[in-house]
Amino acid sequence: MNSSVLFEDGKFVHTRCFTRDITALREEQQKGLLLTAIVDSSDDAIISTDLSGVVTSWNKSAECLFGYTAQEAIGRTVTELVIPDDNKQEPEMLTRLRQGEGAAHFDTVRRRKDGSQMDLSFTISPVKDRTGKIIGVSKIARDITQRKHADNAIKALNAQLQADLAAMIRMQELSTRMIQAGAFSELLEEILDAGIEITGADMGNIQLLGDDGALRMAAQRGFNARLIEFFRDVHYAQAACRAAISTRERVVVEDVGSSPMFAATPALSVMLDAEARALQSTPLVSRSGKVLGIFSTCYRTRRRPTERNVRLLDLLARQAADLIDRKRSEDIRGRLSAIVESSGDAIYVYDFEGTILSWNHAAEELYGYSEGDILGRNVREVVPPGLRCGNLLAAPADAAGRQNHQEPGKQTHEARRPRLSSAANGVTCTGRTRESGWSVRDRARYQRSKAQ
Repeated sequence: MNSSVLFEDGKFVHTRCFTRDITALREEQQKGLLLTAIVDSSDDAIISTDLSGVVTSWNKSAECLFGYTAQEAIGRTVTELVIPDDNKQEPEMLTRLRQGEGAAHFDTVRRRKDGSQMDLSFTISPVKDRTGKIIGVSKIARDITQRKHADNAIKALNAQLQADLAAMIRMQELSTRMIQAGAFSELLEEILDAGIEITGADMGNIQLLGDDGALRMAAQRGFNARLIEFFRDVHYAQAACRAAISTRERVVVEDVGSSPMFAATPALSVMLDAEARALQSTPLVSRSGKVLGIFSTCYRTRRRPTERNVRLLDLLARQAADLIDRKRSEDIRGRLSAIVESSGDAIYVYDFEGTILSWNHAAEELYGYSEGDILGRNVREVVPPGLRCGNLLAAPADAAGRQNHQEPGKQTHEARRPRLSSAANGVTCTGRTRESGWSVRDRARYQRSKAQ
């Protein structure tokens, strides 16, 4: 309310009063104060600028977040204060707001007063006057640096899990291939390829240890001609191989050039020429403890295998050792089988139930039964009745697996009873005699052949 009084000649004439309703004004003022309090107490940085990007307000949280006081920030442009040199989002957002677009939400990077950068979540909204004209910009910023780190950690973990899953699938496929059998060299190459792929190596090889102490390359990937020739047939005393075989433990060389293990050795120049700057060599050890060879992967940069790489390499080395051990056992069995098949003595094997398991060519000739006719039948069918209750099945060999020699009369397919001499051996498995092998000779035929 405003009022005025009129006097004439010192006498009161009248009073004029002007009354205005300021309820709306008071409400606006209260709203302004409330809004200011909200802005000042907010945990989010709240900034307002004009359409040129000049700061017009800067709350307490903005001071804490960016490091500038309100006095330092107001009147300066946000580009000058907090936007990195390579960030073009701010001008683009201002242009879009001037064109009438509404609020925008985005994640971005901003700079603190000390020069460090942080990840922020921004909301930018236009500020309008009573007529609806855009006169400025309001910005709300929240620090999401920790959230970004957590998101990146989750992404890295998911990527690691996917890589581990792919590696496990790859090794499972290798296990299936090994069960199904296949070319030995091809399986070794598949194991090597898997090792190079899942450990991020650049090259690698598998060497097998011979009885003469020499390592011979069985598979390689990525080696140049000189490296292939050098490692084709070397004695295990060479550098990393020596340590891996003698200790039966993995050897890691993070820098071949500076490693004492390679100093003054022929292998140094060969490795550097092939750009093999780092390597790991894992011994291949059978389940019985015998060293079978070396599984090596090489890298063109200085590095050390991660814990994950080591874990996967151990699994692959186990697969390779099992494959090599199985191949050597098959080779031995093949040679023995050839010896048995070419023997002039009838040789056959049966279990403790008396079921015949193997039957060589000489047994076919001696007894008249073909292998197809006799396998799976009981050995008593070729043992004369007088011996069926004896110790033929009970004790073909003593507890130590030594031979028992007998001279029984065997019964042929035509019921002949040639005079024979025989020897039995126990076939053991995990320390227990499980099968029996008989070697039988027709003494009359043998004597005739000697006389001739």
